[in-house]
Amino acid sequence: KRMAAFSAEYGDWATVVIDSVTFMELAARMAQQFITNKGSREPRQWWAGATDDLERMLMMRFASLPMSVVVIAHIDKQQQDFHGRALQTVSAPGRLSKGLPAAFGELYYAYPERDAEKRVSFWLQTRSDLQHVAASQIGAPDPCPTMYSALWTA
Repeated sequence: KRMAAFSAEYGDWATVVIDSVTFMELAARMAQQFITNKGSREPRQWWAGATDDLERMLMMRFASLPMSVVVIAHIDKQQQDFHGRALQTVSAPGRLSKGLPAAFGELYYAYPERDAEKRVSFWLQTRSDLQHVAASQIGAPDPCPTMYSALWTA
């Protein structure tokens, strides 16, 4: 219902944040189980329907919004093959674990780091390495502090 009226508000928003794909997946599955397919006793139907709903929402609706879109996701425990390399990428249902990086030009891996005094700072990896998938089309520095303004210093 919220997305149906959102197009009238495009001028009011500079950024939309989805936090997170994990909880969006749970909400989609619950909608399938208790609303769309509530008469079904077949859990595969709920999971398949939820995956289809998420693919449409994330890959088509959110990826085409005329504003910055931030999609927060956990890291998939299983590595994916990218150009012959096994890398960690986003955890998402179905085909989305490989599809989300293709739909969004900016893909960052967030991580903490301790300095010599044991203080923790947080960083964004903006380029792929031998472990994580990451990308920047805006030339964000790598690594980058976790501040929006720091993305635009390059």
